[in-house]
This record gives sequence, structure tokens and C-alpha cells, in this order.
Amino acid sequence: EGTQKRFDTLESVKFSLESLRRLLIRDELYKTEIEPKIKISNEEISIGLQRVTLELFVKIISTEDSSEIFNISAQLIKGADFDSLLSTRRENNLQQSPVRITFGSIEDENVEDLLFGMEPGSISLPVKSGDGWFIFKLISENQNPGINLSSEHARNMVKKILQDRKVQQVGGAYLDSLIGGRRIEADKKIFLKIYDAIYSILSKEYLANLNDSLFYFTLSERDILQTIYSMSPSDLNVPFIKFEDGSSSAKDFLYYLYYQKTELDNLSKEHIKKTLNASVRQYIEDEMLVREGIKRGLSDNRVVTNGVSMWRDHYMSKLM
Repeated sequence: EGTQKRFDTLESVKFSLESLRRLLIRDELYKTEIEPKIKISNEEISIGLQRVTLELFVKIISTEDSSEIFNISAQLIKGADFDSLLSTRRENNLQQSPVRITFGSIEDENVEDLLFGMEPGSISLPVKSGDGWFIFKLISENQNPGINLSSEHARNMVKKILQDRKVQQVGGAYLDSLIGGRRIEADKKIFLKIYDAIYSILSKEYLANLNDSLFYFTLSERDILQTIYSMSPSDLNVPFIKFEDGSSSAKDFLYYLYYQKTELDNLSKEHIKKTLNASVRQYIEDEMLVREGIKRGLSDNRVVTNGVSMWRDHYMSKLM
């Protein structure tokens, strides 16, 4: 019935399905190029099993300024109290109770190795991770009663965490080989117009939460569609990111976000802009994989075509 009413000709449906098709092509490329190269050793599983039952509770001092973090570290070495220093800092607002860390809950394996090697009450030296510098204090560690090492469930959990990490590592190396040192960037003017439109939508929808530093939410499909409808056609359709074999528009990027779980910790302009910037970087990486998949003929892959067909039927019935 939805097809007879030509709902499949609606722009929102066409762009949504095209974005989904590209994500399915990316996934199929991963299955052929990435997954066969993933190897997990018995030693890695053994270490994972030692950690998977543990819950660590930590307090964290963080900054992007290296000189500041080493100055704080020097104070701690001289006997300054960690909690007193943390209490004067902005990040303390997010740590009314210690941060819970479990095996696989943080991306940086070096930081994970550091934390699981610490004794309760100990304080780390400064460690760099991503764009920031961190000092950790291990408050306590507990055994998670919900995980039984004698069960197959624990081993499967460890394998899944290690598998996901290997996918990131091998996938990153493969992506580097595709990009080949080229620098692909988004148009800054269009980026700011996307940001302005998103912020305008969110600031109206969550007006009561604007100044809440602990307000956490996920960008919804509705937020994305409202952003698209609020922007002018010219801003939506001009080239936003230029690749060697063509460009992507702001509309392409926003419909990509439609299928992403974009999480925001607060509604500050700085945080929204930083999160959106990270999403653009991820889009560029995914789009490089998609374009390589299309070159390899994965557009006609049965999993891709069946997936698009299934979601098309879903959209038709949902619109009805």
C-alpha cells in the first residue's frame, strides 16, 4: 500500500536508503578485507579472562595542556592530596562518584594496561591518550559477581571485546592504505552551517537543559531530519567533502548521522562542535571504505541488496 502511494519517492526515504546501502557496502568490505586478518592469541584471551571479572573505580584529573598535567603530577609527587586538587577542577563535576572501568570499556589499550596494573590507592604518572593528558587514582577494585569464569559466557565476552579491538586496529591500517597519505577535509563554512542548524534545533528542544553540565542524550532521527529541513537547499547540496572520485554534500553527511548513535554529554557549543567534528572524521573514513567497496562491485552483493529491500519495506509500512 505504501509503495502504491509512492512513499518510496519521498526524499527522506530515498536518501535514508542510500545512506543505509552505503553502510552495508562498508560492512561487506570489512567482512572480506578485515575479518580474515584478525587473529587472537591464547595469551590475549588469558589476560582478558583475568580482567573481565574485575570492576575498577577511579578518579581522574584531565587536561589537554601537557605543562599543566606535569605541574599537577609534580605537586602530587611532593605530597599534595589528589582529591583536594581534583575538587578545584571542572572535571570533578562529572565524578561525584568514582568512574567505573571494566575490561573493554575504554578504547586505549595502553591506558587499560596501566589501570589494571595499579594497586588500590595508587596514583599514576601523566599518561597521554587521544587529545588529552590524564592522571588516574585507583580508588578500589571489586569482583563482578555477575560474571562466572567457569562459564562459556565469560570466554565469549572476552573474545568479542578482543575481536572488536582487532577490527579497529586492522581496519585502521587498511584505511591508511586506502587514503595513502592524502588529506581529506570538510568545507569549514558548510560545517559551521550544519553546526548552527543542529545547535538551533537542540537549544529549542532541550531549552531547560542548556546549562546542565551533566545532561546526557543521543541525537535522534527527529533531530537530524529537523536539521535537514531547517537548512537551505543550496547549503545542503553544495560539495561538503571532496574525494578523488567525487564529493559528498551536507545532506549526505546528515543522512549518514541518521544511522549513527551520536552521543552528547552536554549542550555546550564547544562540546557539540567537537562531537560533530569527530562525526565528520568518522564519515570521511567510512566513505573511503564505501567507495572502495563500490569499486569492487559490492553494490550488487546479495547481503547489501537484501538489506536495503528489507529496510525499504520497513519504511513503507512505518510511513503507512
